Amino acid sequence: MRWICLVVTGALACGQPALAGMTPQQRFALVDLNRHDEAEIPLKRAAEMAPTNRQYMDEYAEWLKAGHHWNDAYDHFEQASNMTDFHDDKNGKVHLARAIRGMGFCLTELGRLNDAEAKFNESLKIVPDSPAALNELKYIQHMRENLAKQKPS
Repeated sequence: MRWICLVVTGALACGQPALAGMTPQQRFALVDLNRHDEAEIPLKRAAEMAPTNRQYMDEYAEWLKAGHHWNDAYDHFEQASNMTDFHDDKNGKVHLARAIRGMGFCLTELGRLNDAEAKFNESLKIVPDSPAALNELKYIQHMRENLAKQKPS
C-alpha cells in the first residue's frame, strides 16, 4: 500500500497532465486514504476522457455515491449500465449488476424505496443470490417496517 501511496502522491506532486492515466489502484488509493477531494479530478477526467469506458464511469459513480451525490451517482451508474460491453461476458454481467445495485442504493438514499427494490431485484436476475443485493432488499424491508411504526394509527 505504501508504494501505491507514493506513486499517487508523486503523480499529483509532479502535476502530470494525464491524471486519468492513473491505474485503478492509484485512483482507489486516493479514496482509501480519505483524500476524496484529490480523487475527484482523476476520476472525473477519466470518465470524461473515455465516456464509453465502463470501468471509469463506474469508478466515478462510486466516488459520487461515497460523497452522497445521489442524483449524479445514479446518472453515472445508469450511463455505465447502458454500455454494451457490460453484457458481453460473465465479468461484464457482474459489473452490470453492480451498476444496477449502485442505482438502487442511490434510490434508497433518495427515499424511493419501490424504485430501489425494483433495481435490486433486476440485479438479482443478472447475478442471482448476490449478498449485496439481498442485504439491500432486507434493509429496504427494515426501513418500511420502521416507517410503518412511525405512522399514527
